[in-house]
Amino acid sequence: MKKAVFICALIGEVVLGFAQHVPLYSLNFDNRYVHNPARTGFNGNPELYLMYRKQWVDFPSAPETRAISFDVGFKKGGVGVYVFNDVLSGINTWGGNISYAYHITTKNNVHKISIGLAAGIQQYRFDWSKHFIKDPDDPELQGDKGLVFDGSAGLHYFAAKGPYLNLSLGLSALSVYATDLQYLNKSEPTTLFEPNRQYMGILSNRFKFAGEKFILEPMVLARMTEALNWQIEPGLLIGFKDWIWVSGLYRYDYGVTIGGGFKVHDAVKIGYAYDLPLNDIHNYTQGTHEILVGIIFGTRKDAATRKELEELRQRLMQQDSLFSAAQNQQDSLQNTIDSLTNRITDMQYRMDSLEYTINTMEISVDDSTLAELLQSGALSAPSSPIGKEVEKMRKELEELKKQKEEMQKSIEQAKSKVKDIENEMTEERTRIVQEEDLEVKRGPELGDYFLVVGSFRIEENSYNFQEDLKKRGYDAGVVYDKKRKWYYVYIAQPKSIKEGLKDLYKLREENPEFHDAWIHIMSKSLR
Repeated sequence: MKKAVFICALIGEVVLGFAQHVPLYSLNFDNRYVHNPARTGFNGNPELYLMYRKQWVDFPSAPETRAISFDVGFKKGGVGVYVFNDVLSGINTWGGNISYAYHITTKNNVHKISIGLAAGIQQYRFDWSKHFIKDPDDPELQGDKGLVFDGSAGLHYFAAKGPYLNLSLGLSALSVYATDLQYLNKSEPTTLFEPNRQYMGILSNRFKFAGEKFILEPMVLARMTEALNWQIEPGLLIGFKDWIWVSGLYRYDYGVTIGGGFKVHDAVKIGYAYDLPLNDIHNYTQGTHEILVGIIFGTRKDAATRKELEELRQRLMQQDSLFSAAQNQQDSLQNTIDSLTNRITDMQYRMDSLEYTINTMEISVDDSTLAELLQSGALSAPSSPIGKEVEKMRKELEELKKQKEEMQKSIEQAKSKVKDIENEMTEERTRIVQEEDLEVKRGPELGDYFLVVGSFRIEENSYNFQEDLKKRGYDAGVVYDKKRKWYYVYIAQPKSIKEGLKDLYKLREENPEFHDAWIHIMSKSLR
């Protein structure tokens, strides 16, 4: 009896104090589009979600929700549709909306602001036979169908840079524009209830650790109605590579939720949540179950792209190794040639000095016998000690010149090899780089991709080139690769690899000066 009275009181509160109906969900880390129209198409790929929620399992005719949502993103926005069916002890609600969002992204892809709107309709069907009605003839309770129109609006801000900044802040007003509930099957319109607007805010940040393999995401969700009723839900998600995760949240003045999920073939994800009430209601129920199935279309294509990029990364690593070996060989040969050149120059100087001394007899000597020998030319004869020394030096000089010529041929071969590798690397048109290896020297912060038009060993030269490009209207910057010890000058930051390659081909075609430009890809974009 106590249980029945509690249920009747609950249903009475729902019917008589009804606000515009917004289904409640617990898997808030997953399909965030249903909470905020600004999230429409935010993830880019088409996404389909199926949701089922069975609330207060032991209650007869307890709330039961079924929903389906689909949204897809395009260049600067997204569109979506959301439909739900909610059943609560004789009140059957069908509702849905169509949403649109506009996304604004900064040049460096760090910040993204989205604005979204949704317009929808909800229909209510009442089965009064399932409720105790004190006055069955009450004119306010003679209809069994009701219809309302409503609209929602949302704002979303997202910032991402590195593994520790993936900030998401969403604010939404649900049922911000809604008509009073009117009976459809009464000759005279009668208002059953007036809608109560609801406001929602979600703040979260995703941290990535151990090479971005492990994920830690705290979240705070807050709800408030126009009547200033409020509820707050702090939560935490722990995951591994977006493949498996567990989550928990506390719903103020109600209870806790334990959830989790996993991905299947990178295209399907399955989630489950269990609500355990801790307030007075826990004496009447075993809790609430919620299931979610998500299908992310296009991920197989993305996975193939990641595989292609990984193969490219392996080729580039091999090329880097060959390039470094060839460059070291070239440097070593050049050092040897420089040493030979110095030796040849020194020996030539010594020979020239000796021959000049002999020919001019500018030697200060006191020995008359030596003077006579010098004057007679005996010392400079080929058979004399000095003549033999000069001949020895001449032969050694010729040998050094031959070695130098051979070295020159070797270094030309090494240069050709380096050039071939450079051409091969240039033909790839892309290069994978590690974010931690890069240091921005000048210009805007780096996104996932940046279009490089020049590389320099000398820092000052890169700055001079950047200044020249800026004068010509390019938004140029300089980044230093600490691993390769090169200064790269870039003129653009494409939003995607597809868009970047398109810009690259156009740049090469229209500007012969940049015929060897290429795209740097941050390693994080491979995930």
